Formats: sequence, structure tokens, C-alpha cells
Amino acid sequence: MKPFRSLVSILLVMSASSAFGQDDSPDVISKQGRVRVSAGYQSWSIPDTFRLSEAHFPIEAYYPLDRNAGLSVFLGGASVSGLHLEDLSGITDAQVSANYYMEDRNLLLNLGIGLPTGKRELTLDEFATSMDLSNSFFNYRVPVFGQGFSVSPGITWASPLNDQTVLGLGASYQHKGGYVPVKGRKTYRQGAELLFTGGIDYQTSEVSAVSLDLTVTVYGKDVYDDADMMKSGTKVMAAGQYKRYIGYDLLWLFGRFRSRGKSVIYMPGTDAQFKMQRDEFETVARYRRRLNPRTALNYSAEARYFFKTDAVSQGYQAGVGFGPERQVNPEMKLKGELKVLRGRDYSLHDTKWLTGFEIVGGMEYSF
Repeated sequence: MKPFRSLVSILLVMSASSAFGQDDSPDVISKQGRVRVSAGYQSWSIPDTFRLSEAHFPIEAYYPLDRNAGLSVFLGGASVSGLHLEDLSGITDAQVSANYYMEDRNLLLNLGIGLPTGKRELTLDEFATSMDLSNSFFNYRVPVFGQGFSVSPGITWASPLNDQTVLGLGASYQHKGGYVPVKGRKTYRQGAELLFTGGIDYQTSEVSAVSLDLTVTVYGKDVYDDADMMKSGTKVMAAGQYKRYIGYDLLWLFGRFRSRGKSVIYMPGTDAQFKMQRDEFETVARYRRRLNPRTALNYSAEARYFFKTDAVSQGYQAGVGFGPERQVNPEMKLKGELKVLRGRDYSLHDTKWLTGFEIVGGMEYSF
């Protein structure tokens, strides 16, 4: 794997909606086009008390424009239902991303555009469902639908320090347009986002590597009907991963801690500060076992802990997953996974356990 490509893989924010994960090409700009289609079902429930389920069906495509440029498109859709909740279904905003690699300077330029294709102007009951859907505890593949137009330019740079170590830095800015979240209400405009990322990749041996990165996101003011509403607290995220090939098998360990500072709520005569979102620690272990050149089995285990704030109670969960992978021919790959989880979110219920599961399958076609 090329050093720059290795580090870019952890500096770039990758979509979690794919059943396949990130591209395995050794090049910064992949020279192979692809289309990925997947479908899945996720559900969390407490017997006779709570249930929230989502069927999702994302599609993504990538096309190499030339050896140093590529274009990708992502569009998701979902249908949501729950106990004592209004059904909600629709598509997401389309995400278009263009990358250009300046090879002589080790720079990757990116321009992302969010097109307002997603469902907006929800009824009050649908909006209540969407609030539950966006709860980070559940980690739904499609947590939001339409949030209006956005544009996000970014740049990533990386340079080798020696034969084993690569250092990288990245920055991006996201401007968001306004949208009407509830039918008949005024326009809500989310604040701009400024993101800084630094990372280091260390090749510990010919078959293993360690990656560490730190991301800081600063948010602007949210505005409702031309009046300042709130300013989200700065988010800091630290992550690390370890990869090791064991023969033809692959072991991957990942850990991440996310913390959000206090948000400012603008009120007449005063500004109140609250820590509205919980800090979160997440750890994941995956093992890919190759059975033959075309078939593999993937095993996973994960755990997440949500720290208590003044406004929100603590929570925790753990789960395991299993799924097959099949390379049908040089162009087509099939992949699936079944995941079962168990946890408690004291903000939802202080005594009962939540049970979750997810089943997802997809196809990737390369050209």
C-alpha cells in the first residue's frame, strides 16, 4: 500500500452506509470505476415499551475521470417505523464528491456538494420520529433525510518522515444552506463547519501498521427565521487503528473517542450553555478469514459507551457480527452481515435492556 494512500484512508471521512467499507485500491485516486448497491434492516426495541426499525437502501458510484481525478455520488433511502411513532420514508440528500490529486506536491483536493433531494417539511409526528432516528446510540445507517444544499471544499497533505512513517494534515470547510424541517414553519439554517485533521501512519512490519488521527470540528451559529438559535460545542475526535495480515487473513482493531463541548443556546436577555451531546467511546475488532481465493468469512465484535451529561443520562452497548463475502468474478463481489447488539440507554428507560439487530447485504460491480 502506498504511504500517502494509507494515510488518506484515515484522514478522509468515509461513508458508513456501504456494506463494503472503503476502497482497497493502492492508488490515491482509484483507476477502477465501481457501483455499490446494498440493502439492510436495523431495529432496536424494548418489549412492549419501545421499538424503532429502519429499512435502508443506499447506492453509491465512483468514476475515475483520469489518473489524478475521480468523481463519486451517494444517495440513500430509508423507510422507518416504530411503536407509537409515525412512519417515515424517503430519500436522503444526494452527495457528490470530486477529488483531484496533485502528485508532485502530495496534495489531495476535494469538493463535496450536497444536493437538496432529501425529504423535508415533515409533519410534527414525522419530525418526532426523525428525532429518535438521529439518536447516536442507535447508529442507524440513514439517521437523517433532507437538510438542504451544502458545499464543502477540502484539502489533505501527507509526507513520509522515513521509510516506515507518514505524517498528514487535512482541513475542510462546510457551508450549509437553509431548509424547512417542519411543514408550515420557518427556515432553519445550520451553522458552517470548519474541520481540522492530523494523522500519522506507522508501518510496524511488512504485514502490520498502526494509524492514529485527531480531528477538531468548530461549528458556527444555527439560525431560525433570521434569529440566532444555538452554537454547537466544538467536537474533538481521537481515533486509532491496527491492521495485521496473518497469512491470507486480516485482523483489524479500531478505537475512537468523541467529545463535544458545551453548546450555547441564545435566549432573550441571556445565553445559556449546556452539554447537549454525550461523549462517546467506541471500540471494534474485525477478523477476515479467507476460505479460498473467492470466499471469506468476516467476524466482528464491538462496544460503545456514552458518558452522562447534565442533560442526558449514560448508556452502553455491545454486539457481535458475522457475514460471508464472495468474489463472484473479477468484476462482481457479494457481501453480507448479521449483527446482534444488547445495551442500555438510561435516557430511554432506566431499568430495561435494549435489544438491537442488523442484517445487511450488498453487491459491488467494478469496471
